[in-house]
Amino acid sequence: MAKVQRYVSLLLVAAVAFSMTVFLTSCEKKSDATSPSVAITDDIFPVVAGRKIFFTGFLRSPGADTNITATGSFYQSRWTIGTYNGATAPAVVSSGGTCTAIGDSVRVSPVPAAVGSSPSGTWAQGSLLIQKAVAVGAADFSFMTSLASFYRSVGLASRIDSLRWIKLTDLASGIGVEFTGYDSTYNVTISGAATTARLQIVGKFDGTETLTLAGSTFSTYKLTITRRVYLGGSSTAASIGQTAQLWVAPNIGPVKMILGSDDRNYGHYREFLSKNF
Repeated sequence: MAKVQRYVSLLLVAAVAFSMTVFLTSCEKKSDATSPSVAITDDIFPVVAGRKIFFTGFLRSPGADTNITATGSFYQSRWTIGTYNGATAPAVVSSGGTCTAIGDSVRVSPVPAAVGSSPSGTWAQGSLLIQKAVAVGAADFSFMTSLASFYRSVGLASRIDSLRWIKLTDLASGIGVEFTGYDSTYNVTISGAATTARLQIVGKFDGTETLTLAGSTFSTYKLTITRRVYLGGSSTAASIGQTAQLWVAPNIGPVKMILGSDDRNYGHYREFLSKNF
């Protein structure tokens, strides 16, 4: 059970992605009332090749999942959208199907990695793989993530098929309605006893918020992703944890995000800094 409870975050496939204790003085937030169950018709993330979004933020500590204050002095991240590839069905598993890559570079240290390297510090280079039915226009997203942390928590560490497409949005459900992004049950052995472990990942658009970040004001949709683990066929979750929160601005994309850590990997807190479009 303790292992299951340590499973905190599934969201993200690279060394990417954020509380802005240092930056909160420059961030103003206003919550807006929004009627529930109204479909979202905005394009919340145009996939346009060459667009870049730059962020400031913090690394989040493994396990505790709190911002590491000292990293705020140097942390930066930049997303670079690659060439759009039309998506196949989100149910495609492993590396199958077509998708679009987003380059995700994160400055993880103010110290250069080696003599002659970038004087701006040490950068971790990663990528996100997403699927969207159309490049520009209102459409749902799926993203590829690894279930390795969940596998470890329920004794399936030897499995090598950890990559899965997870549905990230359901625009038709609208605001205030929970949707299922992933739901699968596994045969496992816990404390010597054969049982089952069901992993469910759900999402919900909580509402709209107006954010002022780096001198720019954005009208955003706030999206929360939560994971639940059920053991032995129980209808009561043995473990529940929030894995991510995203604030997405129509026609731009994410402008703020909190991506949780897990037992081994850093999480990230990010806020918009600038963009090239």
